[in-house]
Amino acid sequence: MTDTGAFGGDPNVKAALLARIDRHVAGGTMTFGDSAWTGDGGSALGVSIAGIDPAAYTAAFGYPLPLAALLDPLARDLSEARDAPAFVRSWVSTVTPGADLSVVPTRLILYMLDDPRLRGIDDALADRLVGLHCRDLDGSPGDRGEWSSVRRSILAAKQDADPRATAFVVGLWEVAAWPAARGRSTLVATFNAWRQLQAIVDDPEWSREDECRKEAKMKALWYAHAPAADGGEVDLAALFEASDPALARRSNRNLRRVRDALHGAAPLLADRCTALFRDA
Repeated sequence: MTDTGAFGGDPNVKAALLARIDRHVAGGTMTFGDSAWTGDGGSALGVSIAGIDPAAYTAAFGYPLPLAALLDPLARDLSEARDAPAFVRSWVSTVTPGADLSVVPTRLILYMLDDPRLRGIDDALADRLVGLHCRDLDGSPGDRGEWSSVRRSILAAKQDADPRATAFVVGLWEVAAWPAARGRSTLVATFNAWRQLQAIVDDPEWSREDECRKEAKMKALWYAHAPAADGGEVDLAALFEASDPALARRSNRNLRRVRDALHGAAPLLADRCTALFRDA
């Protein structure tokens, strides 16, 4: 079906898929987690194809394989911050039958690579990676040697990656250093790495020294209460709070900021995705 675009160019295929999604949402049988199909309900991918193989979704509805593989991970993470069923419906409703979605995976990769956090470490290497993805869009893709050369440079940078923010950046480059439109893993892996990058939050109330103090205290508490701590019989978080209430309060505030940043990634990518669908 991919040769004739989304839904094989058939509005009836799109309408049937929307009706199926609506039935499962109304019946409470759509889940948001790993790809799943129970026979009665499941994830967004699962209820769409009565199975969990992204390749079957591609064959049935003409979405490129990287997008089919992204649907469940994106809907799962979106469920923490937004109306995930509405997103699943828009994933279908915003696409015109016959639309060519082949460039969308590469455009999503480029959107994530445009994150300002990825700059200032090795901008020349970042530009090489972005350039290869841009060439895919321009119809003059890089050859295996060029992609391999970029990956070797990223691996060399990874060995020296420190502190934690730098390691996250280089890790994202590493998973994004493959053509986006091939296979099912590059887009999903890049999204997961980009989501983790959002957790690098500048927090004036929480320093690296604070993190080290917390780690030391938690380790000391664990050793003091092992093996009960291993069995979950001791509430280490409560003991930590009792041992240093001020540090525990600031730690909890930092964790909330990190959580909010993590939950903010999926809505950004979902909005970008549906905008690209509308323009296709």
